[in-house]
Amino acid sequence: MTGEGWKPMDFTGFTLVKNETGYFNTFLMDRKLLKLAINTSKDIGLNTHAGHFITVSQCSGTRISGDIMQKRFNGLCENMEGAAVAHICVMYGVPVIEIRGISNLIDDRDMKKWNIPLAVSNCNKAVSELVRRLE
Repeated sequence: MTGEGWKPMDFTGFTLVKNETGYFNTFLMDRKLLKLAINTSKDIGLNTHAGHFITVSQCSGTRISGDIMQKRFNGLCENMEGAAVAHICVMYGVPVIEIRGISNLIDDRDMKKWNIPLAVSNCNKAVSELVRRLE
């Protein structure tokens, strides 16, 4: 944040990872692996979406904060670990994708609406089948 509002990382000139490409705000996922993951998830009957994940330092907890983040970054969902994983993979040249099981919508916090067991189960199914197909 600045006095003028939010500014992206390239505003500072400090890259997150410096190799052939400077990475500031976005890490691209491996296209071939991503396509396989999407097809795999659909093949096993999971409701599947692909798009930008927004890595945050805290859960939104309110519809207003979620709406602000979605408008700013056009994100599909938010997470707290994705950029760290992508950062390390890019540093070491390891193909990366992120698969999430979504337990709840970004809304005013109501944990009664969450379904963590289903989200974990769906993510496990998708990852297990993807790994099986990669073997």
